[in-house]
Amino acid sequence: MPRNLPDPTTLIADVAERYASMRTYRDDGDAVTKYEHGPFSSIAEHTTRDFFRTLFSRPDRFRFEFRHDSGLAAKPESEWNWYVAWRLGGKAKSWWTLRPFVEESASIFDCLGAAAGISSRTSVNVPGMLMPGGPAGSALPAPKRVDSVRREEVDGVDCLRMDGRRTEGVATTWWFDANTLLLRRIHQVTHFTKEFLQRQHEWTRDVISKAEPHGALTPEVKRRILDERLPLREFTSEATTTYRAAADVAIDDSSFTDGLPPDS
Repeated sequence: MPRNLPDPTTLIADVAERYASMRTYRDDGDAVTKYEHGPFSSIAEHTTRDFFRTLFSRPDRFRFEFRHDSGLAAKPESEWNWYVAWRLGGKAKSWWTLRPFVEESASIFDCLGAAAGISSRTSVNVPGMLMPGGPAGSALPAPKRVDSVRREEVDGVDCLRMDGRRTEGVATTWWFDANTLLLRRIHQVTHFTKEFLQRQHEWTRDVISKAEPHGALTPEVKRRILDERLPLREFTSEATTTYRAAADVAIDDSSFTDGLPPDS
């Protein structure tokens, strides 16, 4: 990458091309989210932690998993929520602590999109760049949402820093390795205003209303969600996601299956 700074459109296009052309990819990382309540909020201040891992090998081998610490009560790591989604030979499957059975899906995008919220979007940020076209998108914003690009070191590594908004109301900063274009860090601040929360709640109700009861979504649970009226109290979250990644490296086939749930 030349020393001259690329414009947002060029940088986003170069990163997208880089990920879409990778033969293999692996990462591990963590997402730390701090919640701060507003003056009229019922949300207690707390910090959540997600630890995630991604494995990818073209054309059809993929695995993503994360462990979630809610931060609301001290628990050993063995009791954290665990979610894993994988695709081997074209079949997409997932398993979650809260739904402890293997589910088969028509597409890996269904598995990853379902985990976007609970995984702090780590289930779609990089997978969405490795496998473009998923409905949940990826870490990359539209160029019009980027305000600036500049150079900055992250842990001693020369990076291209991009500031802007992933979506409206979500101030976001991305850092890409200036030499490899691998994503190293994302930082975002989200202000959950009453209007923002109302839009989220309406979107959730719309999705649930169209979903057929299955698994944990029993008719009773579906009815309770649709009848719920949230106390739309404002709060703010600040999240930092760190990636330790490598591309076009050897990945042992056993890594995709080690530790998967029974009957997988």
